[in-house]
Amino acid sequence: MINSISFVTDKTEFDKLLLEAGCIFNLEKRLPDQVFKEGYIFYLIKNFIGDTMSTDFWRYIQHGNLGLNNEVISFLTLDPDPVQYFHKEFSCYSAFQFPLHINDESYAQAFQNDPGHSPADALLFNSTTVIWFPNSLNWGIWAERDLEIAILALKKENSALKKDRFLMDGQWMNIQAALVDILPQVFPNNVVPSDISKKLLENYI
Repeated sequence: MINSISFVTDKTEFDKLLLEAGCIFNLEKRLPDQVFKEGYIFYLIKNFIGDTMSTDFWRYIQHGNLGLNNEVISFLTLDPDPVQYFHKEFSCYSAFQFPLHINDESYAQAFQNDPGHSPADALLFNSTTVIWFPNSLNWGIWAERDLEIAILALKKENSALKKDRFLMDGQWMNIQAALVDILPQVFPNNVVPSDISKKLLENYI
């Protein structure tokens, strides 16, 4: 059974999400700059759209380390702007709160939801820069469609989350591997510009 996950409509609720997100992310930055706040380390990479909005990814969150000590996973877009675009056009924010107990189909379906007589604005299609984070704030995921990557950062002092555990489960890779396996696909002639690869290596080793 699919549980309906609705866009956030309450301003107080959205403002709280934005405040929490600001504890993890440098919300004004964009890749390849450092988008995580100090205290978040152990950067791991995966494909953006093909993986993170899927039923498989939700099952991975529910049953793996990312679900530990969490009840809700929050999601919101930074581009398009959740206020100046989404709320202005649709009277809702481009944000979801996913209770950890919902099934995988409910998670994936949320990204296909029409925000208001505009199926093309479903977040599966119209989301350029997006973030995920749990109520514990123990980790955060930043993803950008233009580079086709999602970056997971883990809170430094949280001993329950270890980088090696994630690398061993086959779901994630380090930035060096992403520069070979993912990023070349989004650039002409499959060549990552040197300034981008240099900054990514500086910020996400």
